Amino acid sequence: MPIFPKNPTSNEVVSIGSKNWKFNSTDGVWDKIGGSDPIIVGSTFDHVDNGITLNGETLSVDTTAIIELVGIAHAGDANTKLVFGTDTVNIEAGGYIGISMNSSTVEVGGVTLGAGGITFGDGTAMSTAFTTTLKGKLDGIEASADVTDATNVASAGALMDSELTSIADVKALDQSVVSGASPAFGTANFTDASNKRLMTDAQESKLDGVEASADVTDTANVTSSGALMDSELTSIADVKALNQSVVSGANPVFTIITALAGISVGAGGVTFNDGTQTTTALRKDAYTGHIETVADKVYYLDPDVATDRTITGFFTDCASGTCTGALRNHTDGVTIKSASISTSGGSHSGLANTSIAAGDQITISISSNSSCLDLIFNVEFTTAS
Repeated sequence: MPIFPKNPTSNEVVSIGSKNWKFNSTDGVWDKIGGSDPIIVGSTFDHVDNGITLNGETLSVDTTAIIELVGIAHAGDANTKLVFGTDTVNIEAGGYIGISMNSSTVEVGGVTLGAGGITFGDGTAMSTAFTTTLKGKLDGIEASADVTDATNVASAGALMDSELTSIADVKALDQSVVSGASPAFGTANFTDASNKRLMTDAQESKLDGVEASADVTDTANVTSSGALMDSELTSIADVKALNQSVVSGANPVFTIITALAGISVGAGGVTFNDGTQTTTALRKDAYTGHIETVADKVYYLDPDVATDRTITGFFTDCASGTCTGALRNHTDGVTIKSASISTSGGSHSGLANTSIAAGDQITISISSNSSCLDLIFNVEFTTAS
């Protein structure tokens, strides 16, 4: 903007620096008040003062000029301007530089404007204009927007920690487990491989040992494996009905056995073909004897027992006199029964030590004899048939 107005009024005064100028309408020039050097506003080049140059209608200032502006006005001319050359120009007010300009940038209050954009006092810069699109984007952001708010994050479709059974396992995931993937797992926890459709090494080895198209129902395969076949049995029904052991040494229980050379066996015992019957497997027998003149001595009934047996009864009687008769297992040195023998004969109870082993000796030891005559005795026993 030119310092001197283009259409000044007569005697209009302008102050430039410490100089005052008044317009001379008669000559069409500006007269320096207190001097005689006029300035011509027009197409000529003229020096005004202190580095102020007027070139046509443009007033220029060199590096040494200081202009104190009281006011610049040029009504109706949009092209009014001040030209300061190529140096940095500062506009001060009260000792504070409000505007600083050079050939490439303008700094206003710490904000620098240049071809590269706007640089703020904190060093940040903006090289793009704040467009309508950007404004619309900003308008679409909610007040006090917080991208870390759990509700906002969840509503945006994020998978939240609270939705996971094990966040640690998810974070540690290092392979794809989607459908069609081929993840690699250890076998330690796959204890039921059939249900989990995995096989252990042992199961795989077992499968390798199975023949191709193996048929466990094939007769030849089953027979060759050592199975007992139906065709080998006389009565498959009796085998299927078997409910007790009949091996050697077993003790099966039967209701009746028939057709054994006329001998039948049943719960009632064994019936022979002559009609006689036995109800026990034990055979009953007895030692009997007669001592005419009794003496105090040992009488041997069996000096060498043939089979194991059990003493079951002891009977004594005499024609006269008395004595004491002790039935004994002579080999073991034990008494089976010590009985008082008299003419009141009969069976004696309270037997002891009745088991006699094969090879033992059975005796009657007589003592306290008092004219005992015609002593008779009967010693009953059982033994296996």
